[in-house]
Amino acid sequence: MTQKWDVVIVGSGLAGLIAANYLSKTNLSILILEKGKHIGGRARTKKINQQYFNLGPHALYKRGKAKSILEELGIHLNGKSPKLSGGRLMEDNMEYAAPFSPYEVFTTSYLNWKERMEWVGVLMKVMRINPEKLKNQTFQQWVKQVAHSKKVESLLYILSRLATYCHASDKANAKVIVSNLKQSIGGTLYLDDGWQTIIDQLYNKATLSGVQVQTHTLVKHIAQTPQGHLKIRLSNDKEILGKYVISTTSPHELNEMLVSKTNMNQHDRLAQITPVRGATLDVALSQLPNPKRLFTLGITDPLYYSVHSHYARLSDDTNSTVLHVFKYLHPDDHLDKTKIRIELEQFLDKMQPAWKQYVITSRFIPNMTVNQRLPQIGDECILHQYKADIPGLYIAGDWASDNYMLADGAASSAKQAAKEIILHERRKKMQISKEEYQLFKPLLFSLAYRMLGSVVEAEDIVQETFLGAYQLNEENIKNKKAYLCKMLTNRCLDMLKSARSRREYYVGPWNPEPLILDKLHAFDPSEMIIQKEGLSIAYLRIMEHLTPDERAVLLLREVFAFSYVEIANIIEKREENARKIFSRAKQKVSRIEGESLNYKINKSIIDRFIQAFQTQNTSVLLELISENVTLYSDGGGIVNAATRPIVSPSNVLALLYGIIKKVPKDFYFEVKSVNYQPAIVIFMNETLHSIFSFYIYNERINEIYITMNPEKLPIH
Repeated sequence: MTQKWDVVIVGSGLAGLIAANYLSKTNLSILILEKGKHIGGRARTKKINQQYFNLGPHALYKRGKAKSILEELGIHLNGKSPKLSGGRLMEDNMEYAAPFSPYEVFTTSYLNWKERMEWVGVLMKVMRINPEKLKNQTFQQWVKQVAHSKKVESLLYILSRLATYCHASDKANAKVIVSNLKQSIGGTLYLDDGWQTIIDQLYNKATLSGVQVQTHTLVKHIAQTPQGHLKIRLSNDKEILGKYVISTTSPHELNEMLVSKTNMNQHDRLAQITPVRGATLDVALSQLPNPKRLFTLGITDPLYYSVHSHYARLSDDTNSTVLHVFKYLHPDDHLDKTKIRIELEQFLDKMQPAWKQYVITSRFIPNMTVNQRLPQIGDECILHQYKADIPGLYIAGDWASDNYMLADGAASSAKQAAKEIILHERRKKMQISKEEYQLFKPLLFSLAYRMLGSVVEAEDIVQETFLGAYQLNEENIKNKKAYLCKMLTNRCLDMLKSARSRREYYVGPWNPEPLILDKLHAFDPSEMIIQKEGLSIAYLRIMEHLTPDERAVLLLREVFAFSYVEIANIIEKREENARKIFSRAKQKVSRIEGESLNYKINKSIIDRFIQAFQTQNTSVLLELISENVTLYSDGGGIVNAATRPIVSPSNVLALLYGIIKKVPKDFYFEVKSVNYQPAIVIFMNETLHSIFSFYIYNERINEIYITMNPEKLPIH
């Protein structure tokens, strides 16, 4: 008898298990099919002679998607981060300090003074640039544009190999490489007992929730049935039916499964996808001949050496050492296994002389797949076409993300696939039409953005709300609206409570994420904002002085005109309590109640402000700013910014004059509508650098908000 499942997941690696964990929170029946004997895919850790070997060097980005997704699923990540200082670079038997920490930047003999300054500038550019604008060029082309020194070029290639394992700058898409570079600069994490700890936790959580796993099960074909289901034919000729299928296999394996049903042009393009490959020598030693030598990268030779056990527990014997020597392979490289092994061993000889005397065990893998897709220009079109080709079929894995690779690509695509399935199912249960969905979405985004002050977090909360809204009775739209607002408000309140603890460690002043309200980027927030009230940066910033409940009540009442009865129901308090909370909130925000929101008048003030600065007319500037003017500069600890509010006209003008003196030649600015108020948008090196927003009262500038944190600057 043919088995029937709601969701069939092909592959039990990181992507498959993450998707299963998200789906296990529903009532859907879920089956994972694994072709091999063991689960985990390339995230497996093998225990050999009491030593824990990952498949080559593995590290988790601390600011990456995978880490946040795993933590969201309740996965415990134990380990430590390798230090940036102390690393070495090697070329022609010459060694140099790796300029990956502030100290080494200014002490390494690899760079002269001019090159040091250029390297610092390039790193700042990497942090600030929007990778989306690089999607039509290779990484090599971008490097040639931003680096003038050959040594700075080399450092960018070294960092890109370290962050992505890609040794094909002539082929790789700059957008994806730079995206991953930005993530890697935030640091990495080496895991105690290897990545198997992630796999085991994901597997246990999934199976305890009812997910079924079948190993030794190879999928041969996937095809649609006339009834709209997907039929999976196995290698033993048995068949399984699934309402949805998530494929986490390689693109070539997926191609073979779908070849009979797929457009042949797409089939040919998918077949041309090239994997990222490398060779690894994993070694366990009873002792380290040179304990101070922990991390080295080749400059010209694409080689890597690192002692992972210095930061993570990777042996049952605390005296043992586990290290990795790795070669990044170019897609066009001729593979000579013997030559590669000699090359890796000779590199290790230089790092740890006489290491062979202390070998407990070792493993050599001459040609391993590190990532299933070398990201190249035009790949996004292939992915989008494939995702839309067969209804009910979803793809996930390190190759299935537009922007990310490795674990981040696997985790983000798996979460996205699971969420799309859940949302599709729950839309049917909610009985909310596409028109109603489009009607409610702007309302929910408007509320979430005002409560959180973050575009990204607001979008996530809106999606979570729709995912969580199920078993709604067929009621009128007004009740659905109140139900969804209640769900969203509760999620925002939970996020705000956790955000308060995070804000305690935020470096410097915190400004809301600006919302540029024109066609500066692909996402047009003006389509998502249904009210202009309560949207200015000054208003959103003062929200920080309110408790989460006060924030919710004030917005629901003053901006969205909910009745006190409705508000009481949303926040689950009595009506009289809702009134009291509103009264307290109004008192706290009273100081900005006189804020000018007249765009035309405010723009004329800002235009005069700009003109006075350009002519250095201090007397006019002093007329335009109040005696108590305060400037809040938000760099988030990522870029240089004042870590305390700047108070008084003299101090504020001194800071602004200082900034103007340091701007590069290609600096320019535009006055744009930001949060429905005029703001100065600054560009440097063709990159969005910062946004100046203003609180204007009685036709004078009372507060200036400079947002420089790259993570808050919108896509442009």
